[in-house]
Amino acid sequence: MKEKDPIKKGHYINYGAAAFLTIWALIFIFEARKIAEPSSRYFPYAIGGLTIAISAFLVIKAFFNIGHQEEFDFARTAKAMLYAVILTSYVAIIYFAGFYIATPIYLVVGMLMLGQKKVKTIISVAIGTPLIIYLFFDLLLGMKIPQGIFFL
Repeated sequence: MKEKDPIKKGHYINYGAAAFLTIWALIFIFEARKIAEPSSRYFPYAIGGLTIAISAFLVIKAFFNIGHQEEFDFARTAKAMLYAVILTSYVAIIYFAGFYIATPIYLVVGMLMLGQKKVKTIISVAIGTPLIIYLFFDLLLGMKIPQGIFFL
C-alpha cells in the first residue's frame, strides 16, 4: 500500500491551521465590536487582522510550496497527551488541595515522566519551589496563594 507524501500531509495541516486561525480571528474581531470604548477596540482588531494576514501567508506558502516543508512526526503524541492529563490534574488538585500541596506532587510526577532520575534533584525541586514561592509571594509581598477548598 502506498503511503501519503509527508510534504503533501504538511500542506493539509497548514490549510487546516489557516482555517482554524481565520475563524478564531473573525470571532475575535466580531466580539471586539462589543467593547464599549471605541479606542479600546484597536488592539483586538489589530490582533485579529494580523492573525488573518498570517493565515493568508500560511495558505500561500502551502499552495505555492514556498520555503522549508516540515515533516511531522507524531511518535510521542501519547506522551504529550499524558502530560496534558497530568497538567490538568495539577490544576484540579490546586482547586481542591491548594497550591502548596499540589505543586510538589506535580513536580515529582512531571520530573519522573520527563526522565529525571536523580532522586536528590527531584526532592530538592519539589520542596524548594513551593518554599521559595511561599517566602517570596506570601511573606515578602503579602500575596495569598490559592489554598484550595478543603483548607478554607
